[in-house]
Amino acid sequence: MYGPELVGRGRLAAHQATGVGAERAGDAAGDLAGQMHDEAVIADRPGDQIGTVRQDQRAEIAQRNAARHGVSDRVRFVQADLLTAAIEEQAATPEPRAFDLIVSNPPYVALGETTDLAREVRDHEPASALFGGATGVEIYTRLLEQAAAMLRSRGILVVEIGYGAADSVRRMFHVQQAWANISVTNDLAGIPRVIAAERV
Repeated sequence: MYGPELVGRGRLAAHQATGVGAERAGDAAGDLAGQMHDEAVIADRPGDQIGTVRQDQRAEIAQRNAARHGVSDRVRFVQADLLTAAIEEQAATPEPRAFDLIVSNPPYVALGETTDLAREVRDHEPASALFGGATGVEIYTRLLEQAAAMLRSRGILVVEIGYGAADSVRRMFHVQQAWANISVTNDLAGIPRVIAAERV
């Protein structure tokens, strides 16, 4: 699942990107790609549009969502752990291309918050799509490192974050020293929900 803030910030970032590559990481990649297409983002961006999901069944759902939004011919889905598959593919390519935009809705629920989840989420969503570690933010360290390796200079990373995670994730951006223009977008309730940053 993802919020409208991630879609909106992703759309803005896509319009700001000047090159041709985009990656969407997370089990909602198909719907995310389609929602971003509502503003003609995918149609107007030539080149690679890749979505990564963690499980086969999520890939099938992502494909169906992309088809429902009319973008299945513009998006390629791969099963991967975050950006691992894209990094491996780039490493095997004679002339690898850096991405201009990476949008991610990673799992960010803390393991101790299982009972706080709505029953329909807890009982039907796979754990890999929900839990980001003991505190819910551990996964971002790896995501930021991988994104820094994949983005061109001035490429943009947009990530959705969980409740109360803004300060911790923002510190991770600063610690890695690979990012500039770090910004936070609040949701309609005023809660920090999306962080975007530019690759230096």
